Amino acid sequence: GIAFEATQHPNGKLLHSFRIIPDRGSWYEAQFDTNDLLYVYLDRKKRRRKFLTTTLFRALNFLDHEGTKSKDKDADKNRGTDEEILKLFYEIEQLSVKEAEKLYDLQNKVLIKDATDEEKGLVVARAFEPLSKAVVEQIAELGVTKIKVVDTSVDDGIVINLPQRMLFRSVGGKIQSAYPVALGKPDWPTPKGKFVILTREKDKTWLVPPSIQQEMLLEGKEVLERVPPGPDNPLGRYWLGLSLPGIGIHGTLAPQSIYRFASHGCIRLHPDDVEQLYRVVEKDEAGSLIYQPVLLFEAVDGRIFLEVHRDIYKKGVDANRMARELADAAAVTSRVDWGRAASVIAAHEGLARDVTMDANREMP
Repeated sequence: GIAFEATQHPNGKLLHSFRIIPDRGSWYEAQFDTNDLLYVYLDRKKRRRKFLTTTLFRALNFLDHEGTKSKDKDADKNRGTDEEILKLFYEIEQLSVKEAEKLYDLQNKVLIKDATDEEKGLVVARAFEPLSKAVVEQIAELGVTKIKVVDTSVDDGIVINLPQRMLFRSVGGKIQSAYPVALGKPDWPTPKGKFVILTREKDKTWLVPPSIQQEMLLEGKEVLERVPPGPDNPLGRYWLGLSLPGIGIHGTLAPQSIYRFASHGCIRLHPDDVEQLYRVVEKDEAGSLIYQPVLLFEAVDGRIFLEVHRDIYKKGVDANRMARELADAAAVTSRVDWGRAASVIAAHEGLARDVTMDANREMP
């Protein structure tokens, strides 16, 4: 079917869009933004990538000319292939299998074509599915030394780093806002995974899950099945429902719980912060919940900072190894004072510390 819609942006501008919904295959959605640029979205129920309509036309042009000849034989060979079209939207990386095994964010990489055991006629790793160390090892057993991948991590949208207890929202590849959050208790963890915003609700009635009703009963509290909007509603005034079952981003009656692991899995924000976020986030915006307790970055003046958080959900993270992998990826390994880094790792206090080699000041 085809659907035409108009929604009002928080700034008051009316945004027009249309969708083509086939019986099979990908959704196609086009929407004007606040600058009157027309963007295309594909597969809105999965990982949704946003790009200008003109870029889609370029991709279609590749397919339209698949049967034509050019002076470049390699171009003719690749015209219309997945790799050639992917280049319009992603940067394709060629990695050695050994390099891939060491990547800390391997789960964000996908192959651009199937890895196949020709003798057995088996697909060892499918294209466009997240890689893992085990899958890369299987690829290596085939005698493959290099693979081509693309990074499918979220470019724009929301990223929540669970150990860091921070929510970041990016637009145009740049961080526009950052908020501290409260997350699931160690025995009731917030899950990892990619998501989209499915619902936006103001003054939502809380339908109490059976698991929380059981907790109320065990704690001798009044067992509630629903809590209407108002000062006693623990969701606060704003709710952003995620595609992850039962998980949402919302306000709280207990601002003191922010930056702690205190919820039943949802993501709590301070009432003022969630109001700001609610105003700018739209339905279908993409996001990701990640688990990265070790962070390393190079400042503009060349200093190297390391930040290490607790492995709160007991994932068995090797912080030392992760720090070295991050340093290798940033090509700064030789400039890190690893004795100082070891102290930062042992403290895991969640603060960025200077670990630059030969720094002329004491670490506070």
